[in-house]
Amino acid sequence: MPDRSLPTHFPSGPPGRPTPHWRRSPGRSGTRPSSRSPGRSLARTASHPAASAAARLPWSSPPPSRTDLVPRYRPAVNRGFTRAGPAAPEPGDPRCCSRQRLAPRLDPALNPNAWHLSSTRCPARTLSSGSRPPVPGHNRRGLSVVRAEDSVMNVHYLARKARRFMAGVVQLSEHRDRPEGEPPVLAGRLPLVGHLPKLLKNPLAFLASLPKEDEVTTVFIGGQPIYFLTSHRLVRSLLTGKSGAFTRGLVFEKAAKVFGQGIIVSDGEQHHRNRRLIQPAFHQSKIEHYVEIMRSVVEKRTGAWEAGQPFTLNAETYETAVEVLTRTLFRSDLADRAAGNVKRAFPGIVAGISAQALYPFPWMEKLPLPVNRRYERSAALFHDVVKAVIAEQRKNPAQDDSLLGTLISARDEDNAFSEEQLRDETVTMLIAGAETVSTTLAWFFHELARHPEVEQRLVDELQTRLGDRPISFQDFRQLPYTAAAINEAVRLHHPNWFLSRRAVSSVTLGGHRIPAGGEVAFSPSTMNRDPEVFDDPLRFDPDRWLDGRTDDLPRSAYMPFGVGRHKCVGDTYALAELTVSIACIARRWKLTHQPGKRVREVPWTTVQPADLVMVAQPRRNA
Repeated sequence: MPDRSLPTHFPSGPPGRPTPHWRRSPGRSGTRPSSRSPGRSLARTASHPAASAAARLPWSSPPPSRTDLVPRYRPAVNRGFTRAGPAAPEPGDPRCCSRQRLAPRLDPALNPNAWHLSSTRCPARTLSSGSRPPVPGHNRRGLSVVRAEDSVMNVHYLARKARRFMAGVVQLSEHRDRPEGEPPVLAGRLPLVGHLPKLLKNPLAFLASLPKEDEVTTVFIGGQPIYFLTSHRLVRSLLTGKSGAFTRGLVFEKAAKVFGQGIIVSDGEQHHRNRRLIQPAFHQSKIEHYVEIMRSVVEKRTGAWEAGQPFTLNAETYETAVEVLTRTLFRSDLADRAAGNVKRAFPGIVAGISAQALYPFPWMEKLPLPVNRRYERSAALFHDVVKAVIAEQRKNPAQDDSLLGTLISARDEDNAFSEEQLRDETVTMLIAGAETVSTTLAWFFHELARHPEVEQRLVDELQTRLGDRPISFQDFRQLPYTAAAINEAVRLHHPNWFLSRRAVSSVTLGGHRIPAGGEVAFSPSTMNRDPEVFDDPLRFDPDRWLDGRTDDLPRSAYMPFGVGRHKCVGDTYALAELTVSIACIARRWKLTHQPGKRVREVPWTTVQPADLVMVAQPRRNA
């Protein structure tokens, strides 16, 4: 192996001649000696602590004559020489940059090149400008020369610089000059993505952690500012405020690809007209008829359950809710075909709405991503199914007491729903009605299994008031504890975790200015768990609705179906379906959690229970 222990500079060489790059120490930048007298430079260098330590190292022996070095410059003579520099040192060589040899190389007392690995400026920088010592790893001015390929320590050096740069950018973004009165920006905003990583990591915990002092906090999803309301008083003001001040927001805009101009998405005069035409379909006389259909569907599906067989409860409640909706919405001969297609298309629609609402950049909706393409296919399938069913149902409108038949015959000053409007309203009821009711029902039985004392009181009430007869609409008022348990389940597990509105013009909320076009959002799920409103808010306690603790609550504290112009038009339908389902299931089956499963909240279009696997056992007196 050739001897590579050569000096790193040549004081006996001609003045101004640079150090050949093939003789530089491995992992170091070469230097050019001073153009002044070499003797004076070496005299000054002798006092350098690194230079005095270098005299003890093997490659700091007296330099050979230039004629002795010539063969070493030739690749034909010295295989260790290349134009790119000397060959890499082998393990065991004192110049090796392995982990075992790295620590001594960082000590300036042992290695004069250690200044290159440190962020500290070399002491040679303090010498007079007349002469600079040719310290290895520095330029003529004594500054450290750093290149990516020079040292293994450069990875850490660049990482430190990147962290400092990003911290500076974040600090500037958080303390930027805001227009007077604009809500404060939540700390921790990142460039490009804003607060989106924290929101996606744990959405409910993130929204619950928003500061309540200012009542309005700016959260960035990508570059889009979202003004979050943390006061239930401001939320009610937002929902019941002056007509035309706010329109439907970001979430509803993304859902319009499926819902069209249905009642859940439309606004203004269009929404008012749609609501006026739809309301007769949810009259009390209609609900009484729907209750009979609901009971027959639930009894049929739960009658097929196998004792002791585990099953995913939220999947079962969703299929039951879809079947209930299709049988009340369509004629019985068309319901089965529609139900199958709805179940196939629904997952793609839910995933598409959720993903596009949280995209940090709007142009991502147009990318050929799997979720986007599935969303488009599912929406097209949904629309085709609904249009086909409407066309079939129009052929025989006589004696049609279904919900869709009511919509077809609805008139407003001799004007009826168009084909497109009928499709949009039908799609809205199928998606919104099935998702919210099924989710609430799954959470209800989850809490019932966790609280046996609540379950026993509920079953006792059902058996005392109903006996063995089937439930009817007239029985609802005789079940106060059941109604309180439903209210508590909706409070603790509200299906909607993110809703928004868009300001038409500049407005003021809570003393903060919201610019025109600003997205104003709120979270019903976190508002219903506010400890300032509800005592012990995370506890499932139906008695809070019976013992007077909630009598003095402000009207804005609990809004299960919304308020104002956009209050849910099918709230009585949803409560009827929940009551019928609970009465049919709880009197016949006792549901318990499968051991080893941990139920988690997963915010999607609604807050879904993950891993809710339960086991059904028949009740002894059923």
